[in-house]
Amino acid sequence: MIVGATGMGLASAYWDDSWHSTLGRDSALIPPHLLLYASIVAVGVILGLWAMRILRDTRSLNALGRAPGFILAAASAAATAIAAPADAFWHSTFGRDAVLWSPPHLLSVISTTVLLGAMLVSVSDRPWRQLQIGLSAVVLAAAQILVMEYDTDVPQFSETLYLPVALLSLLSAGWVIIRMTGFPFALTTAIVAYILLRAALTAGLTGAGWLAPDLPLALLGLAAVDLLQSLPRLRWLVAASIVAALESLLCNRAQQRADRVDSAVDDGSGGRGSRSCLCGRRQESRCYSDDRSPARVEFCTGHTGAG
Repeated sequence: MIVGATGMGLASAYWDDSWHSTLGRDSALIPPHLLLYASIVAVGVILGLWAMRILRDTRSLNALGRAPGFILAAASAAATAIAAPADAFWHSTFGRDAVLWSPPHLLSVISTTVLLGAMLVSVSDRPWRQLQIGLSAVVLAAAQILVMEYDTDVPQFSETLYLPVALLSLLSAGWVIIRMTGFPFALTTAIVAYILLRAALTAGLTGAGWLAPDLPLALLGLAAVDLLQSLPRLRWLVAASIVAALESLLCNRAQQRADRVDSAVDDGSGGRGSRSCLCGRRQESRCYSDDRSPARVEFCTGHTGAG
């Protein structure tokens, strides 16, 4: 259930990003937000059932506090819940925005990641390999949300921050997965499961006509952590280097595709390249489709259609 609820939250995050990029800012009750709220309620229900089961079996509040991961999970859930009114206060004070790295949004993303890590802790001593794989995959997914604006090519901050933040979050998530799972190639299995999850999400968004991010294939470089067991002190550095190299390679290929699109519209037919380019990655579909909605025009040209 927790994996399914988190999958709903992941889908809502990328759907919400596509909604804002395509249609602009909207109300708090748009479908992606409702899906996010449903995932938060589902997680709350799961935590409540977890607590009730512990109390039923032990009839002790002390046992509830000693349950592996429970206090951390409950605190993280509370922080996630606090992020909603904090976000409303932020918008009422500083105006509406769609910036992922605002303090309330960061609180929500980081607390969600910690919550999932705590859930992984809670099953670390159980022989539930499939659940461990699922939780490990969504821990990676939550960590990757931190750089979602870069992955979807609408960064609001300097592009030089992308790789350091991505590596820090992914290596941290990978370390937790390695520590909390006890079977061989746990991290590699989680990476493959996460990429499959993202592939399904991409197919769903694309099939419904929404913009979708590229698959995070560079994460495959983290498999070096599992492969280099004989180099315990160097394997994380090697893995980070491979991820960075793969990211650079994928970005360069995306740049070449974007350059070909640039050449195709240089005849003055009205197309224009996007303003954002992370390591050369530009999702030309955002600016070369037939959609000329005000939000799309503002994203592609830097000013509204009225100007």
